[in-house]
Amino acid sequence: MPWGELARSKFGGLMSTVSNRKSSLHLELIFEIYSIIPTSRKVTAREIQQLLTDKHIERSKRTIQRCLDIIVRYFEVEKDDRSIPYGYCRKVKATLIFEPREYLLLGFAQSALKALLPDSYHAVIDNALTPLTATSVPQKRVDIRWPPFDNIKTYDATVFETLCVAIYYQREVRLTWVTNDSLQYVKPLGLILEHHQLYLTYLHHACIHSVAITSVKSVYLTTYEFAYPANFQLTQIKTAYQAMPLLKNKSDVSSNEPSPSYQYNIKEIE
Repeated sequence: MPWGELARSKFGGLMSTVSNRKSSLHLELIFEIYSIIPTSRKVTAREIQQLLTDKHIERSKRTIQRCLDIIVRYFEVEKDDRSIPYGYCRKVKATLIFEPREYLLLGFAQSALKALLPDSYHAVIDNALTPLTATSVPQKRVDIRWPPFDNIKTYDATVFETLCVAIYYQREVRLTWVTNDSLQYVKPLGLILEHHQLYLTYLHHACIHSVAITSVKSVYLTTYEFAYPANFQLTQIKTAYQAMPLLKNKSDVSSNEPSPSYQYNIKEIE
């Protein structure tokens, strides 16, 4: 099922719940809170409030509680109301049974992701793989030894998480660039990891662009859904890293985007 259809079928009620004029801000806060809720442990509304404050998002505990009620209703999140304060965690589905070789391969995948992404995302990786890697073997049984990387960029966690939500649910976003603070509404298509750098690929005015996410200052999630381009594959795209020798002058780069970037006409892709 396409991501857009999945979002409509699963969260249609959620979208109608936040369909007033403040829907964009409310929806963005709901997804932000959802991204904070872990799988391996419970978190309280006060802890969520503090985590939001750390991201410079100031909201009252009452507002957070209302959002949590919506999240419990429409997302796979459990509410432990046996004692106060209530605890919230994502539901862990039935434990999957793997062969020993599959457990070790998952361990390699987990270690590889940690080696390629900044330290700030290691907890996210562990949380995402918890349902798969939960096993009675407590010790780590694999180790990946990469050459030391001195150029791994540190990403803004809020930018990264908002882009993940937008890509997954096919929602338009408003980007603010680091270089000139200009605003741009775009359709995010996916992320590319190359040479230890994350690149955002997006559609804007019938052209597909690829740019390092470290060039993005902030992301505003809208409620506008878009149709994913037919027959489009991320493997078709060159990143700015690959395109550097091809950029001859400033006219090769859009004036309201950070340089360098690389763009394609949508007809070229199809």
